[in-house]
Amino acid sequence: MQATNIILLLLLITFVVLCFYLHLQQTKLKTEEKKAEEREKKLREKIKKAQDVTNLEQEVTRLQSVLDTTHHLIDTTNTEIASVSEGLQQKKEEYKETIQALNEAKVLLEKQRATILTNDKEIDSLAETIDSLKNSYRAALFASKREEEKKESGDQIGWTFCLEAHEENLTRILKGLMATYPDLETDFANIIWKKIWLPKIQKLAGQQSLDGKTGIYRLRLVDDESVAYVGQAVNIKERWYTHMKKMLGVEKTGNEKLYSLGYGPEKFIWELVEEVDKQDLDEREKFWIEWWGCKEWGLNKK
Repeated sequence: MQATNIILLLLLITFVVLCFYLHLQQTKLKTEEKKAEEREKKLREKIKKAQDVTNLEQEVTRLQSVLDTTHHLIDTTNTEIASVSEGLQQKKEEYKETIQALNEAKVLLEKQRATILTNDKEIDSLAETIDSLKNSYRAALFASKREEEKKESGDQIGWTFCLEAHEENLTRILKGLMATYPDLETDFANIIWKKIWLPKIQKLAGQQSLDGKTGIYRLRLVDDESVAYVGQAVNIKERWYTHMKKMLGVEKTGNEKLYSLGYGPEKFIWELVEEVDKQDLDEREKFWIEWWGCKEWGLNKK
């Protein structure tokens, strides 16, 4: 029994000693681990510093490369600038020569212009002479044609309208009212048309059977029969109605030369040139306009 207790005591002491030893070893191990961590931390810091130095060296190398490239570009640019400056200097000299040549050309052009102006004056003078000759020829030709027409017809060519004294008085009064009351101008003109001119043209149309006649007509100035207007109409009477209304101001006019004179119907000789089929109107109108020169010297538009 006593021996067993002694063995148990020895085992207990052995266990206690073993536990103490293990505790010492564990404490020592922790101390070593802590030292190892510190050494690892310092090593990492050294590695990081080494990496920073490496990165810094790489950045310095990169910047040096950029600097070298920049120097190269500057040198290249300077070379190009020198080349361009030399080219500009050459161009400047060329431009000087060109400007000098242009100035010389300008002088020549001014001389040529003076010559042209002189020639233009001579041409204008010659043109005036030609126009004068044309007018003389036209007058002589017209006179000759008129004599031939009178011999062939044996009658007066065309019709004129004369205003009686009371008609002239009425016209003068109404025109005075038109000037005083411009808003009623068309109304007063319409009275002149209906009271004076419509009966005259209706009488002529009845006598000469103009209503429904298709053909070519001519209006000539009483004071200068060589100045005329040639037109065409499917119905001569209705067309002459329109002319008279426009001359009197009953209907609006455009920029026709016939109405720009401001003359009334009494200032014209009204003539039926020829009766024509409807399909031939354009052709015959063109013929008579050219025959009497109504575009060049008359009242038809050019």
